[in-house]
Amino acid sequence: MNGFATRVSPQLSVLYAALLFLFSCGLEYILTLNPPDYVETSIANSYFKIRITDSNSENEFRGIELYYRIYGYSDSNLPISFQDYDELITNGFRRLSSISDTVDGVSKPLLKVPVESRGKESIITIDFEDVSIGKVSNGNVFISASPQESGAYDLSIFPTRRGVTDTDGSYKKWDDFKASDPDISSQNFSIDQRAKLLLYALSFGKEDISTVAYSKAVCLFNIEIEIRIE
Repeated sequence: MNGFATRVSPQLSVLYAALLFLFSCGLEYILTLNPPDYVETSIANSYFKIRITDSNSENEFRGIELYYRIYGYSDSNLPISFQDYDELITNGFRRLSSISDTVDGVSKPLLKVPVESRGKESIITIDFEDVSIGKVSNGNVFISASPQESGAYDLSIFPTRRGVTDTDGSYKKWDDFKASDPDISSQNFSIDQRAKLLLYALSFGKEDISTVAYSKAVCLFNIEIEIRIE
């Protein structure tokens, strides 16, 4: 009989069988989004800055979400090492809301980056100066975006709200605190009291129409604000 017989080792046979099984079942796709870059935090001027870059160019990337928590002014060792969305929610962080969000309808992400601007560098500033210590507050916290290259994300004077709803179902401004509000109720604040605000940023995306995904959480550290209790 002409020809050669090919012998396959038992180890290779097991490997081939495993590969055939995986290919026949389909490999699970796990979406991994790149987070925004941390730029700086200014306690003196009460702002945070992050950067979206060419790394934020995934097809699933939609924009940026921000989560905050308010602590007492004397609190130390604030949690700056949380890694993901679930840790933030479990530990009492609340989402910054937009002026159009209501209890019946929240539009995510907070900062919607247009398709044509994804993957291009832009600096995003979250400005709390209006609610900083000693200011006559109008309760405004604004977000802006400054494009660093042609076609990058551009945004001016985007007003935000807290993660607490009012009696009409809208989200509350930053000068409308009650002692019972869930984002400060654990602190026992008195009238016109200093506080610390810790902020995290995450990229937000969608794998399909209904499945959302978040990047790793990026800590932006804390600034000081004034809580005015009604």
